[in-house]
Amino acid sequence: MKKRMMAFLICALFLVPSAEAFAAPKQSELNEYLGEIGMTEKELEAYLQDTYDESLKGFESAEELRDFLGERLDEKRLASYLKDYGLNEKEAVKLLVDNGYMEEGQSILDAFMFEYELDDALWNVTTDEGDAAIENPFQELGVDDQEWERLIKHLRSVREKNPNLEDELMAIGERLEAVADFETVTELKAKDIAQMLSILHDLQQTLEVKTKYYLVKDGKKKEVSLTTPVSADELKGASLLVQVYDLEGNFILDVLLTPDMIGSDLFHETGAKVKQTQTAVQHDTKKQHVKKTVRGAKLPKTAGHYAEWSILGFVLILSGFFLIRRLRKAA
Repeated sequence: MKKRMMAFLICALFLVPSAEAFAAPKQSELNEYLGEIGMTEKELEAYLQDTYDESLKGFESAEELRDFLGERLDEKRLASYLKDYGLNEKEAVKLLVDNGYMEEGQSILDAFMFEYELDDALWNVTTDEGDAAIENPFQELGVDDQEWERLIKHLRSVREKNPNLEDELMAIGERLEAVADFETVTELKAKDIAQMLSILHDLQQTLEVKTKYYLVKDGKKKEVSLTTPVSADELKGASLLVQVYDLEGNFILDVLLTPDMIGSDLFHETGAKVKQTQTAVQHDTKKQHVKKTVRGAKLPKTAGHYAEWSILGFVLILSGFFLIRRLRKAA
């Protein structure tokens, strides 16, 4: 669960969603997959719709379906998950029935068809919904526990003041979809970049934060803005320091993105479409639909890196959407 959670967050924070980027798997490939899982196309379509508000048209390949659903649940996988969560089958059934995931008299294998659906449910019924349950997923980026606690406290305050916060964030996500269908940054037109900057501005306002950016190279730090032209020489070998503040100027946290991170698969070769929102961060009883993401934007060899700054600006800001959903349950 933790590995899938971290993978989702890292990808989700660096990528922007695209609803129409992909079509359904090829029929021959789909037929082979249906044979593997013992379902008809109609049954799988109904399952995706009922469980995740999804459709086969939202997946490009059978491999994406496997990544999204996990393997078909069987006795061996069930035993493995029960061991991971420290439960016997009787204890798990009681928790799942008491929390509305199963009906009285059902078996786990009757109620859950795929492993990730069971994993989500077991996580929900065994995880304390208090602050301790919201673990710090940014430790690998240098965010310490004190910074994480400040972020949680800030987002809780924002949520309490704005009951429409989730709806506003969803609306911002829909605006992102309009400019999300690209393979590389060089494909973006000036109006697309302007729209991305506008969206980032609105997102920061909604979450009541401000960000500052610094290029760090050879022990020197240079402040840059989202629209600061940066030469290729300046960017080469430089790290990017992202600092996050509340609107009163109180420091929340910072992240130092090294050249290895910026030039890694997060930008260059990220092709996996991440869809497991309920698995990764929400862990709520109601499954939520998350649209596919496009491939990571590659860094161009041009002087003006407007799009990169806007994408990097989402690194911590977009996490607010997922954390708000966790905080809603923790309140």
